[in-house]
Amino acid sequence: MITKLFHKGIAKKVLTNLANSKTDVKIAVEWFTNPVFYKTLIKLNENGVKIELIVSDDNMNFTNPKINFQKLIDLGIKIRVSQSPNLMHNNFCVIDERLVVTGTYSWTLRAELYNFENIIVSNDKELINDYLDCFANITENTTEITEVDKFSFSTVTSQAEIDFEFGLESTPQRIEIIADAQPKVKAKKHSKEILEQIKKAELLYISGKHQDCIEFCGIMLIENDQVEEVYILLAKAYWRAGNIKSLISTAKKAQELNSELYQAYNLLGIGYSKDGKEQLSSKNFNICIKKFPKDHVFVRNRAIASIDLESDPDIPVKFRNKYKIKADADLERIIEIINELKEEDLDCYQKYSRAFAYSQLGKLSLARKDIKEAIEMYGELTDKLEKDKNQFTEMKKLLSQLKKAKE
Repeated sequence: MITKLFHKGIAKKVLTNLANSKTDVKIAVEWFTNPVFYKTLIKLNENGVKIELIVSDDNMNFTNPKINFQKLIDLGIKIRVSQSPNLMHNNFCVIDERLVVTGTYSWTLRAELYNFENIIVSNDKELINDYLDCFANITENTTEITEVDKFSFSTVTSQAEIDFEFGLESTPQRIEIIADAQPKVKAKKHSKEILEQIKKAELLYISGKHQDCIEFCGIMLIENDQVEEVYILLAKAYWRAGNIKSLISTAKKAQELNSELYQAYNLLGIGYSKDGKEQLSSKNFNICIKKFPKDHVFVRNRAIASIDLESDPDIPVKFRNKYKIKADADLERIIEIINELKEEDLDCYQKYSRAFAYSQLGKLSLARKDIKEAIEMYGELTDKLEKDKNQFTEMKKLLSQLKKAKE
């Protein structure tokens, strides 16, 4: 569980969390005049995210020509307003029922550029449920708008304040700078705090707590959005959670930060394979294997991609046969790579890769020997960061399959 206070660069932090939404967003804010937030809601809606928005009954919310509330309504976004004597002083949003962002911050330009504001970001389940109850209560006591032109809004904010707010859009400190400026920076030495957070995220991943890892990495990225290791862990967690679209987009971000980050290419190879884009998958795996021709993991992942294609009944047989040839070549290469090493120097993951290759090539006795030794060696590991539960699960699955298989 993480709960953290932020008081600088708040718009960027809120937008980062919104961008990671997958299912639904509930928003209750006093003022909504920031056009970048408006564009973000449009994009989320296009991605299938359900959105509910409650704002105060104030003409300021419905004056900015760059925010078309009627368009939001026509897209299916629920818009409600609080009316006198029930004033809206809340400023919070709940994202996917997994994260709450709350604080003093209204979604305005002035709040970001001039005011002293704060937000708290938390994945505390109890707190999130409390905010969901709060949102439900507000929903019951507010008015839904279906036609903006036919609604008579109250004049609460003075014209001078409205003019000041909308005048900020043309200043040198445009909010787009805050929201969109993502300068690429060279990898730098991380602070002790960041290294500890990365280690915690890695432990969540290798222990199989994929959703917890996703949430933890998401919060880390609010302040550390240039740390490539976080994107790699996030992409791996998305992979294991079966969220392939997010795996691909996150691995791309890691690749953008560091073009020599071969883990990113490997994850893109996996992602594109699962997404049915064989050419892109091969391209990314080949980048890894060209750079590290003796890395058994890269070769194994490329082999798995070919095996999946080989077994796809929707692909014509002549193409499936080609994929089998490719897969068999990679499987033989895995065995060759590992056999070049001294047997006593092999670790459990190398043993597993070789067992997998033997099993796919029909050499079941050799596969059984390797997988049993791999599982035994895994049990002897003492360093928590060396024990990857995800791969151990794969080892046990292979052993189970081999027990049922006949020579």
